Amino acid sequence: MGQFFFRQWPFGVPFTILWLAAGYLQFFYSQNEILLRINHHWTPALDGLFKYGTYGGDGLFVLAVAALVLLFSRRHSLRILLSYLLSSTLVHLGKQVLFPQAHRPWYTLSQVVPELHRVEGVVLYQSASFPSGHSTSAFALCMMLALQARCPWLKALCLLPALMVAFSRMYLLQHYPIDVHVGALLGVSTSLLLYYYLEIQRQNYARWWPQKGRFT
Repeated sequence: MGQFFFRQWPFGVPFTILWLAAGYLQFFYSQNEILLRINHHWTPALDGLFKYGTYGGDGLFVLAVAALVLLFSRRHSLRILLSYLLSSTLVHLGKQVLFPQAHRPWYTLSQVVPELHRVEGVVLYQSASFPSGHSTSAFALCMMLALQARCPWLKALCLLPALMVAFSRMYLLQHYPIDVHVGALLGVSTSLLLYYYLEIQRQNYARWWPQKGRFT
């Protein structure tokens, strides 16, 4: 078990450092203050990047990646699908059952800061803010891809798309930092534990099947 988690250090170490740093910022600055600072530093190039880059956490994108991976490995594709289904179920529980009235940043801030920058063409919602579903899906997908990658530098690179999606949710005024913060941890934890469980089951089956054939 220890060796399994240690092998994920190229993804896990920078993720942990950034996750703790984000928590540190939220301890000293309010959610609204962080979002207003992000919103103030907008550019047309960033608008375009995050407007389309945020779809990296969309369910259709995850399914498309799973379909592409299916061309090379049915097992890895199934793991991506299971990770998405499990993490999405947890997000749905948070949004619709536990925190259905959690307001989105745009709904709250636009009432007191009318000059907020809004990216053209992005539909903004009012409620069901916690946790961020896009952030959860993006980190679940990228964590699963990192777990299946063999090269350390590939594992590390898998973190970048997830970070971009998570930041885009704040840039687009779709989520508060705490929504993204929890979503990232939820996505990583879901994929990590699911992969570990499935890998243990696969190894147990590989040991059990030859023995079954030997004694039947």
